[in-house]
Amino acid sequence: MYAVMNAHITIGEFEFKQVHHVTIERSVDELSDRAVIKLPTSFLVKEMGVGFKSLETDRAIKVGDAVQVQLGYAGILWNTEFTGYVKRIKPGIPVEIESEDAIYLLRKTNVSYEFKSTSLRNILSTIVPADVLQLHDAIPDIQIERFYIREASVAQALQKIKEEFNLNIYVTGDNKLFAGLKQQLNALENVDLNYGINVVDDGLEFRRKEDVRLRIRAVGIAEDNKRIDVEVGDEDGELQTYHYRNIRNKVDLERLAESKLVQNKFDGYRGEITTKLYPYCTRGWAANVINPKYPDQDGRYHIDKTTVEFGNDGATRTIELGAKLSA
Repeated sequence: MYAVMNAHITIGEFEFKQVHHVTIERSVDELSDRAVIKLPTSFLVKEMGVGFKSLETDRAIKVGDAVQVQLGYAGILWNTEFTGYVKRIKPGIPVEIESEDAIYLLRKTNVSYEFKSTSLRNILSTIVPADVLQLHDAIPDIQIERFYIREASVAQALQKIKEEFNLNIYVTGDNKLFAGLKQQLNALENVDLNYGINVVDDGLEFRRKEDVRLRIRAVGIAEDNKRIDVEVGDEDGELQTYHYRNIRNKVDLERLAESKLVQNKFDGYRGEITTKLYPYCTRGWAANVINPKYPDQDGRYHIDKTTVEFGNDGATRTIELGAKLSA
């Protein structure tokens, strides 16, 4: 049914329908979404009074050009899989265009700030230009004792926040900046992944919660290097330790530790599952995994990452499952 594939790619003022290959990666664990587009070395454009003329791809496209990638099946389905900006151009056969989402724009502005006794939202609203990205309403009320950044881009500042406080930071589908816990947005969009209908391949493993013995320790490190820690999980479990700078509030630490525990300890599948382009889904959604052979193992999972591959040999969407969600 979905044999005829089509691509419609806009880069700057040019449109491309012929493409060698497209790879799009979107993950809640990465600061930005990325797309690699491989195009022919030249293409034709219509010029009034002249007809058509040929342009060299690597000269016509410029770093910073806006990018939109639409992929689908002719006459049936189209989805906008990526929007962003050209980050790098690699001449060759084919020409390779590396693109990044709106985080690209945050690499162009440097900031220097020092914050004390403030909230995560206040830090983000101060360093992120409102004309580039609005903040998501769901950013949690996390209190931060101290955070500083010196002559770094906004993107570098976000990466530092992400690493120091073990948060997930990314641009959502409605082009808003989210910072918080991985499944905090509660996966409002859903997709059914049904064996025998739309599952092409899978690398999933089903594990029981009782077989996963895990203990999470969250350590808060204050500006003066004083530490507090909390532990959740199984006393005899494998220990995983996470450090959070400038967080001394035990309530926040417990919430962060419980989140890590939920992400790793549950009855359900771990791994990746592959479909065609349809049905559409992306990271941050929920996947309903349905297997008629093992109905007792059906479940709803947070989608941590999607990777789309589109080219002459076909099109697939690989979905990396995260924590199991409530039904």
